[in-house]
Amino acid sequence: MLVLDIAAVFLVSLLAGMGVGGGGLPVLFFTAVRKFPQKPAQGLCMVLFIAASVGAFIINRKKRTLDLAIVPYIALSGCIFAFLGASFVENVSNTALRKLFGGLLILTGIYTAINKDK
Repeated sequence: MLVLDIAAVFLVSLLAGMGVGGGGLPVLFFTAVRKFPQKPAQGLCMVLFIAASVGAFIINRKKRTLDLAIVPYIALSGCIFAFLGASFVENVSNTALRKLFGGLLILTGIYTAINKDK
């Protein structure tokens, strides 16, 4: 399974780098292929986001395209909303969370299809 996991992470990263919804793809892989329950799949996806954000921070810092004055505000709001999201997920079943996530993917797809030229 490790080879499949590495290949999946590589493919998801490649697709995300090309602008194809990288946030939802790992969750779909973990739930559909690896049969993880929804909560652990989304939690693991959040860990992947942390790794990606560290890489993005380093690259944008080196390119000098990062406004360091707003970094504390972004970090603080990220921590607050992560806490609120985790608190929400504690009180929701895996089935309900899976349906909410699916609905979010559908809405995101519709929005993207409507606004693809922007």
